[in-house]
Amino acid sequence: MRKLNETQKEIEGIAGRVPQLTEKQKEWARRNFNYFRSVGKNSTETICPDCKGKVPFPSDMKKGSKWCKDDFTIRCPHCGAKIQVRTWGHGTLNSSYNRKQEDFFQVLNVVGEWQVTRLFYMRKYCYVRKENTNWEYYEVCQAWNNPKYKKTFFRSLPKSCCINHPFNPYKLYDFSPSYDENGHCKQDERGYFLLDAKPCELEPRRVGGPNYFNTDTICPGAKILPAYKRMGASVRSLSKTPFNMMGLCEHIVNPMYETLLKCREYKLIDHITQYRNANNAYAYFTAWKICKRNGYDFKRNKKTLDEWLDLVYLLIKRGLDYHNPHYVCPADLHGTHNRLVELEQRDEEIRRERERREADARARERARVAMLTREQKNEEFINRRKAYFGLGILSEKCGFKIVALQSIDDFEREAKIMKHCVFVGGYYLKEDSLILSARDENNRPIETIEVDLRTFRILQCYGTKDTHTPLHDDIVKTMNANMWQVREIAEGRKRIAC
Repeated sequence: MRKLNETQKEIEGIAGRVPQLTEKQKEWARRNFNYFRSVGKNSTETICPDCKGKVPFPSDMKKGSKWCKDDFTIRCPHCGAKIQVRTWGHGTLNSSYNRKQEDFFQVLNVVGEWQVTRLFYMRKYCYVRKENTNWEYYEVCQAWNNPKYKKTFFRSLPKSCCINHPFNPYKLYDFSPSYDENGHCKQDERGYFLLDAKPCELEPRRVGGPNYFNTDTICPGAKILPAYKRMGASVRSLSKTPFNMMGLCEHIVNPMYETLLKCREYKLIDHITQYRNANNAYAYFTAWKICKRNGYDFKRNKKTLDEWLDLVYLLIKRGLDYHNPHYVCPADLHGTHNRLVELEQRDEEIRRERERREADARARERARVAMLTREQKNEEFINRRKAYFGLGILSEKCGFKIVALQSIDDFEREAKIMKHCVFVGGYYLKEDSLILSARDENNRPIETIEVDLRTFRILQCYGTKDTHTPLHDDIVKTMNANMWQVREIAEGRKRIAC
């Protein structure tokens, strides 16, 4: 078991002060619970899991119509229970209804200087010919937040083992590759890809979803830490923004989000927290402040607000000055937005035409190369890369050298020894790629390196069967330290060509 740090020890010390679940909160959870039923598409009624009474479907929902493909919610006319019906595509189900009914809800408490978000699991067994069981409540985990820390501390509880759907708090975030300006995946010094963590989108209240911390499942009487209240946090802000409590606590320490929350700019918060707009969040915030400073009303209705947000996005994309009120506060918002859209469409057509010409040129080049013999390909490769044949990078510390491959035979020999695709993949025909080989004192290959001659970065560096050798980190570090030699040769070739 991993050792606890000082902060986690502090949390464990005061965890006993967390209040118990009250009867009022349990009653609210039962009253707002959504029962789930699975029926066939030919069904016209269902059975209430609570009172066992028959619940007919509304008359406007006919068999075979579009509603059969989606879930819908109805109320029992006998007891008033909410039932979320899930339809299936074929036939009628033999089972009368789902036997186990379950859901999640949240309770917000304050313990000392900590904001505690508690996740509870509730379940009830419903039967046809005998009485239903009572509700059972289990606390799954606790999320602890403090204004001093940007991180959320999760505390799992032993009762969570009773749940058939294990809860993993780390599923609150989705990990995706991080890209640079050129569209390439970012890598660290060791060549591993860097990942960006973004909050998962909130999902409906359904068991089995990756995120149960929904804003619709907070018990009334929620207590929020005074420090977070001063920053603009409230139950209303949780219901109007895409944040859950942990996401709100992590973002609210940023003065930008604190200002927008206090001004109740929930639509703008929703827009800038989307993953595709996260990098331009401060640009939207700057444009918003300019509008406030000049008394410009950009949200007269939903349509104008969407147009203004799209206008700022186009200003950022085209490199225009979004600090200038002339662009951000136009008198004719609709006309200015349409003109920018037309310019963007024209640039998109030009880009597509350029890509089409480049694709045709590459196709013609592939057809030309296919007609060449091996000797002609070798001669063309030598004329293209002979300036790099004298390149020699030595590492006296580790005892290896890095040299450029000088012929197609070298590529074939390298691929045969290292058992990878440097020859079959046709790397000797790539226009902006330089292939180097790291070799030991006996001139045996250790790893094969591919360098991009446009960005002068290492694209690949692999040993036998595309694996990393013990000298991989030293090879990458040595190559990056001597990349200036490759850059000088490339720039010298460009000056000669000019």
